[in-house]
Amino acid sequence: MGALNLMLVLVCVLAIATGQLLFKQVGLAIEASGSWFGQRVLLYAASAFALYAAATLLWIHLLRFVALSRAYPFMAITFVIVPLASAWLFGDRLSAPYFAGVLLIGAGVVVITWTS
Repeated sequence: MGALNLMLVLVCVLAIATGQLLFKQVGLAIEASGSWFGQRVLLYAASAFALYAAATLLWIHLLRFVALSRAYPFMAITFVIVPLASAWLFGDRLSAPYFAGVLLIGAGVVVITWTS
């Protein structure tokens, strides 16, 4: 995978991770307003859906040039980014086993991408 495609795959990963954080924000906004139709709820939801749509279109574009078996393992990085960002933004607690899992995920992505 070339440098540009790698960068675009990572952009997709970051977009999906950001979308997940926005979905959490939607849930919090629903809880705060007591409605699915509050202004903040709709703004966060529209932002999350738009980001997911853009990431999906970019992903489809990338798959024209990159094998799915090479690109998809990078999506595992979202399992690292989302909880870390959620701890920082929302105060979620992370345990020692989480960090052990992060190391395993990172090692797995490295092994898969370097050996395929």
